[in-house]
Amino acid sequence: MKNSKKIITIIIIFIIFFFYFIEDPVNMTIYSHCLASNPESVNKNLRINASLGRFESPNYPLLYPYPMKCIWKITVPNGKSVKLSFESFNVGGLYCSKDDTFGYVIAKNTDGKSKLFCGETTPTPYYSPGNTLEVVFNSGNINLHHTGFRARFEAVGEYIMYILKVNIVYIY
Repeated sequence: MKNSKKIITIIIIFIIFFFYFIEDPVNMTIYSHCLASNPESVNKNLRINASLGRFESPNYPLLYPYPMKCIWKITVPNGKSVKLSFESFNVGGLYCSKDDTFGYVIAKNTDGKSKLFCGETTPTPYYSPGNTLEVVFNSGNINLHHTGFRARFEAVGEYIMYILKVNIVYIY
């Protein structure tokens, strides 16, 4: 009887720990080092080495400054792939382009392929085929009064990537 109570207590502690520290996005590390006060060289070389975390555009959830460019270089453990999800997204306008007029976000893989994100609709998750992903935020040169984004990244297994890889659409 005493052993079963100990086991139940351990299971309850594990469940609380798992949901509070691992799955709870409130306690997830936020990498928000892209600041208007940073030198441009710092904002274009923001390195993140972790299995799970968040990053966000400058001033999020307030209006982001312009013109401004930020580059996050995300690396997860070898043998894993990067899953990028946006929790909130409001970048650029209805016109979506890689020029510097309007804001955009680009996710770049190590194989040279990229995916362009912009607008006010939260995009579906994006998967990198390798363990690195570069995310570029460009505010554009026109102040369109957008709040930017908050993104979450996590390491996912190779098997999941193999299944999902077929569904990735790239924009060059």
